[in-house]
Amino acid sequence: MHLELPSSIGALSFEPGVELDYWITDGWDLYPYVKAGGTLASSSQVNAIIYGTGLRSDYRFDAFGNFGLWRATLAYAAAHYHDVPSESFTRLRDGVELRRNLNLTWHSRAVEIAPYAILDVYFNAPSGPSSGIAPRTFQYELGLMMGVTPRWTILGVPLPRLGIGYREAGVLSGWRLVLGDPF
Repeated sequence: MHLELPSSIGALSFEPGVELDYWITDGWDLYPYVKAGGTLASSSQVNAIIYGTGLRSDYRFDAFGNFGLWRATLAYAAAHYHDVPSESFTRLRDGVELRRNLNLTWHSRAVEIAPYAILDVYFNAPSGPSSGIAPRTFQYELGLMMGVTPRWTILGVPLPRLGIGYREAGVLSGWRLVLGDPF
């Protein structure tokens, strides 16, 4: 295996948005959102205006004495490119994570592990304008997150958890380093 680190940034995106929080029950929240922005790429033909909208559902539960989270998201995203045809797609994502504190402490904090699984279903899956690669309609990912409870903070900002996952997505399959949350 040969690992090459990138020598440049291929694209830079900025996409601010607004998200609302609707409390349904103590363990269930709905989050409708809308966002819009732009992306600058190393090839000017794929610079784009990007936007999206969607609805996220977070359901928190206890399973086998562990904290669980089931997250479902229905999202629509689009990119209006300057020199190539525009793209849009709709994605349904279901993900589940089970967090468990181990009987292990590090600097007075409980070590936490969290296996997770994600299933994505793409409707009208886009193809990359410069690559021509179209993702599979169905993709999945399995992985493991690690962290500590309570989390360390810097200036009141909690440090993210770390994880690794493998995404099965045809020619786009591969390992993913996860910072924060897997979904």
